[in-house]
Amino acid sequence: MENLTEPVIKINLPGGLISPGDLQEILTVAENCGAKEVFFGNRQQLFFRVKEALLEDLNHHLLMANIHYETDADLQPNIMSSYVTEDVFDSSDWLREGVYKDILDSFYDQPRLKINLVGSNQTFVPFFTGNLNFISSEVNNYWFLYVRFPKTNQLYCWPSLIYSEDIPVISRNLENEILENRDIFFDQPNINAELLYEKTGDKNSISIQPIQQNLKIPDFQLPYYEGFNWYGNNKLWLGIYRRNEAFSIDLLKDICRLCLKTRVGQLHITPWKSLVIKGIEPANRRYWGRILDMYRINVRHASNEM
Repeated sequence: MENLTEPVIKINLPGGLISPGDLQEILTVAENCGAKEVFFGNRQQLFFRVKEALLEDLNHHLLMANIHYETDADLQPNIMSSYVTEDVFDSSDWLREGVYKDILDSFYDQPRLKINLVGSNQTFVPFFTGNLNFISSEVNNYWFLYVRFPKTNQLYCWPSLIYSEDIPVISRNLENEILENRDIFFDQPNINAELLYEKTGDKNSISIQPIQQNLKIPDFQLPYYEGFNWYGNNKLWLGIYRRNEAFSIDLLKDICRLCLKTRVGQLHITPWKSLVIKGIEPANRRYWGRILDMYRINVRHASNEM
């Protein structure tokens, strides 16, 4: 980000997902307040800088659009997910688009702890970078929960699997317990993890599923996430990464317009600060190629195109 004295605006994109229309609205507000480019974060959030004199205008426009944001702060971390990997880097039997969306839509508050929703069959999205790490199990609609206590590297595996619909409830209860007892669970050495389970067990009116098989995750291998790639039923996805991590607002607005024109319903932000567009019809590939040429974006041919 060029001018380091200008305030940084952070907008969470839960799950790394946003519609072209919503992104277009954010970009218009940012541009009207002097921003020329935006950046994506490693928790799939969006950042841009504005002139301090225009903060009041920014607040008004974002408030009118019902867009929550923070200025020079990250008190409410974005919910990170592996939604982007569905059909592309992950072939889970049950963890599909609808499951992600239902869970994300059930969070009514902005979490104060880092929450990850991650498929166990992929390695594109990190597993344990959150404080509450929900990782899919082999049982339909049930998740492992690994608690990483804030400001520590101490991990605790919750003794039972968590049902998809219960994730927002248990997240809220655990968050309250941890933040209300910082002297026990926050930035402390040798935390008694079992105590957290004892203190919250009665508050969680949730479906209990015993762990019958330990979590198995694949060896780390970062897939190539740029260029045009075939997937699914004769569809294409396009990955765009900028070496300086800056996406010009003009580029993103053109991408949004083409998405709306060709009925691409959503955009995906990755933890690697890149953008993925899925659901591209082969007949529309040439339009995307024109945008890449216009902004001199070079993407190598993926191996499955050769």
